[in-house]
Amino acid sequence: MLHQLPLVRDTRCDVVVVGAGIAGMSVAYFLAREGRSVLVLDDGPVGGGMTGLSSAHLSYALEDGYARLEALYGLEGARTAAESHRAGVAIIEDLVARENISCQFLRLDSYLFNPPGQPPANLEIERGAALRAGVEVEWEERVPLESFETGACLRFPDQAQFHPLRYLAGLTQAFLRRGGRVHTQSYVKRAVGGPRPFVETDRGCRVDCSQVVLATNSALKGLTYSSYVMAMRVPPGSVQPALYRDSLPNYHYVRLAPGGASDGSDLLIAGGENHREGQTFPQLFSTLEKWTRRRFPMVGKVDYLWSGQVIRSAEGPACIGPGQEENSYVVSGGSGHGLTHGTIAGPLITDLICGRPNPWARLYAPREFAHAR
Repeated sequence: MLHQLPLVRDTRCDVVVVGAGIAGMSVAYFLAREGRSVLVLDDGPVGGGMTGLSSAHLSYALEDGYARLEALYGLEGARTAAESHRAGVAIIEDLVARENISCQFLRLDSYLFNPPGQPPANLEIERGAALRAGVEVEWEERVPLESFETGACLRFPDQAQFHPLRYLAGLTQAFLRRGGRVHTQSYVKRAVGGPRPFVETDRGCRVDCSQVVLATNSALKGLTYSSYVMAMRVPPGSVQPALYRDSLPNYHYVRLAPGGASDGSDLLIAGGENHREGQTFPQLFSTLEKWTRRRFPMVGKVDYLWSGQVIRSAEGPACIGPGQEENSYVVSGGSGHGLTHGTIAGPLITDLICGRPNPWARLYAPREFAHAR
């Protein structure tokens, strides 16, 4: 990733963004396009947090499910979730073309299937809810894989995947070309909103500003889960490129990275076995590998394995909006769709700072802070 220098002196700008993942850099980029002076601070490298640990599914076939979203937030809320995530994928596709970002962006289908032996009634319910939310979805007899039998499934066309760190590198360069500033190795120990916002770093540097955006994906009210991912070699052409997901509570998700291995093999990226953070299950990488090898017997060597966090907000699908203090904003809680939620934050926070209405603002407003505003 990009190597930026730490902040070493006091300065000022219009907006300070804390966090240099996809959420922070999306907000910074859209504000810079509006002509705002923006400074991004992070204690690690650009993309050094959850963005770089993502499995890189770009989808509005949402993991919470449209039946659940409709039950929690009504039909209008479910439609807003679908519309905003569809827009999130489209924004990434547009910026890839607009800013000439080489990141292996690819449109493809997404499939949702049940574990063995489970009747398809839940898929029928989800299909109806997705259609009511305005999402295109097709009923299929099975996923397009010969290696195992899934039974009936749902196909969501026109989803996508990409290389998140390459995308973020290109987005950061586009931000810098518009006069933005990024300082890494700059831990923010204090961020203050109110009538005179400012932030202070651990080096004693102060940045005065007009607005502060906290895009660190820190948990508000909600739950933090651990998720496990591994990348395994498969022969080229042996798995049809698509996004695959089962319907278990601690669901599994799979995609293909064509030519991703050092020897030119494809990489099958499989994840799942989610659990509440703080619980310990040392065998879960082994469990995930066994699940994958049973369904994809052509897989070979495990090239990479890692784990990351999934923050599920109790506030809503995600928290994107005004913070506790005046002139402060927060982005947190991706609920398994952090890449599109982070991208959605770009135009949403920009509209709020610029005083414009945004059709997604109500759904994503952090309710925890509503009493303080």
